[in-house]
Amino acid sequence: MKKITTRWLIGFAALALYNPVAGADKTPVSLPPVSASEIVSQNTVKGLTGKVRDVAVRAPAPTSIPPVSAVERSADIDLQRMAQWAMNYLIRSPRKEFDYEPVFQANLMNCPPVPGGHDVVVACDTDARMDWEWYYMREISGSMAGKDTEAAFHKRMLAYVRADGTVLSHPGCYNEGDINRVYMEKDYVYHVWGATKILNSLAEDFRRTGNERSKETARKIMLRLKMLAVYPVPGRCYFPAGMMSNAAMIARGGHPEYFDNVERYLRNRISPCQFVVTPEFEAEYRMVNRACGEEKIWQGLEDVRKLQGGIRSCCGLNDIENSILKGTYIMLAGCCAPEGMRAIYTTWSHVIDRYPASKLGPAGVYVNMSFNRDSKWGRVVSFMPKTGRLTVKAGVQDDFFLRPPHWAPRDQVKAFVGSHAVPVQWSGDYVGFTGIKIGDELTIVYPLLHFLHEAGGTWKNGLPSVNVTYEWLGNMVIAVDPPAAKTPIFSPEVRILPPPPAEVLEK
Repeated sequence: MKKITTRWLIGFAALALYNPVAGADKTPVSLPPVSASEIVSQNTVKGLTGKVRDVAVRAPAPTSIPPVSAVERSADIDLQRMAQWAMNYLIRSPRKEFDYEPVFQANLMNCPPVPGGHDVVVACDTDARMDWEWYYMREISGSMAGKDTEAAFHKRMLAYVRADGTVLSHPGCYNEGDINRVYMEKDYVYHVWGATKILNSLAEDFRRTGNERSKETARKIMLRLKMLAVYPVPGRCYFPAGMMSNAAMIARGGHPEYFDNVERYLRNRISPCQFVVTPEFEAEYRMVNRACGEEKIWQGLEDVRKLQGGIRSCCGLNDIENSILKGTYIMLAGCCAPEGMRAIYTTWSHVIDRYPASKLGPAGVYVNMSFNRDSKWGRVVSFMPKTGRLTVKAGVQDDFFLRPPHWAPRDQVKAFVGSHAVPVQWSGDYVGFTGIKIGDELTIVYPLLHFLHEAGGTWKNGLPSVNVTYEWLGNMVIAVDPPAAKTPIFSPEVRILPPPPAEVLEK
């Protein structure tokens, strides 16, 4: 049996994925038996660790469709609302009394939930990760709230940058277990991690506002970073210990099946792990901290609400508390909260876009994933998770290319303009529509596959071996065996967020 390491679990989390929904059913979904004609090769489903088996069609593609306006669709994940909640975190978690320092150590069940003083892990790490999320979350949410906090936060980040572009900070983020250490200026290091994040943030600022000062500072940081690179041969360089991984970029580079990894991750990990205080959470918080007294409990809950919209750091294999491995995952670490926001933006920005001719195909508007989004190129309408249908109402006159998931049997994919069936014209992994006019409604339909996914191994430190079976419908995990002992992660229903506080929706 393979030994499970921390790296294995992280990789598994990215692909096997999670979906906590309060009150979700704890038993595997019961579906009708599979007929021989419905069975599909297990090799059809790609990108998952462990073993995939019992792949079958469970929701055939419809042969006719009504227009979007005539369909009552099931609710799907709302990326804009996720970004609105993220704005709550960005606006309310930085602490003005500490120069708008955010928090790294956030234990949601503690009273108080965050340290009372400076958080030494934050510098040039947690804050640098948050710095660029202001641009991304504003773009998605449309909110103009918290402009004063944002300006102060960006000013904080520029204080790390010296006149020549050097980015200096103490190494607290590399010693996150040593939270009581007091660093002096002699401890400062060139912070490559922070420099790259600040560089990206400045580039975003210049791209969006034309701020020449941001451009000038970014160039200084870039030239200073260039001096630190290792050049093994002329014209080629790297940064020691550096690493880049982005499924969306791999997909964009000519391997569009990786867009399914992006969709899986958003649906089953990021969306369910976005923290929002529920009545169940508040009741448990009050019970756990009952010895603290009502005044401290009230203040603790107020502090916790400032963290709403951040992405939880960890989840278990079948429930949030990680009962299988006897853990308690209630952290909202400052590094994970903004990285989860970046995942929201990565997904949102790749749902629909216009690309020049590339390895994906000819120039045109590409619809890569099934999420609702309004854009200048068109309005994308998702029918997930119940139906394999993707519709876009064209916002421009152009050629359009709609992608069914990689596992959808090609001979069962159908295409429509309006409600009229049209021949399926494949362009690589996309269905192409040419000569499209503004207002045309383009649709592809495909069967939804159901399958089981087994993963397991032994754990360290004497904990029990792990063998878990996930039940998938399309790109969504709908059940798990063994079922959740505490707060469920998986459900056949998507998580629907309540509206965020009104103050973060200011236009």
